[in-house]
Amino acid sequence: MVVHVVLSHVIVGSMVILSIFWHQEPRVLTPLLVPFVVVVAQTSQIRRMGRAFWFSWFLSNAVLAVVFGVLHQGGVIPSLMNLHDRLGLINSTAPPDFKGTLASVVYWKTYPPQWHMLALSVEDVASGRFNLTDLKDTPSTQVVEHVVATPARETLVVAPLYALQDITEEERKCFGLRDRIFPHLDSDHVSEAMTMGWKDGLSLGIFNVDTTCLEVGTTRGVGVDISAK
Repeated sequence: MVVHVVLSHVIVGSMVILSIFWHQEPRVLTPLLVPFVVVVAQTSQIRRMGRAFWFSWFLSNAVLAVVFGVLHQGGVIPSLMNLHDRLGLINSTAPPDFKGTLASVVYWKTYPPQWHMLALSVEDVASGRFNLTDLKDTPSTQVVEHVVATPARETLVVAPLYALQDITEEERKCFGLRDRIFPHLDSDHVSEAMTMGWKDGLSLGIFNVDTTCLEVGTTRGVGVDISAK
């Protein structure tokens, strides 16, 4: 009985403390499985529940497998595979005497990209031939400043479609939607994503950016039409 009370307090206390923090992930609850299993094992509740327990167990695991195994940040890896092909083409068609930055790749408001999937050589990245940047949740004004300050033959920004709502309408005209990847769920910004509807809200965009358009504040860039694809 004492063990049951102590472990119950551990579970409840841990949940309360963890709930204080804004950013939450299911994996932080993993250590609570041990006291939870011990508490449940000391009762006969599971035996009384019978099939209902196993049905709820398999259903919850199936739902979570889809949400966190397929939907959650699901566009990051496919986007890297897409860019792998694009950057390879840019590299193979570059003039032999070109010494500047061939491509600047920016990830914004996504899970940290696994850059090694681009298969770029260490020398090309170190020399600045390819510029790779993870801007995470950087404010939109700083994102635009970074893109303008990083000149390249081709600038590619990878971000959820809803993210472009944070920049001005004039700046959005400088972002041309090259490709979209579905599904992609950002569980930290669900409310923002859903303002665009389920399809656009669950899509990750790969944008070609006209940096000259951004710099001079004109509308020479290709306008974003996220409903066209």
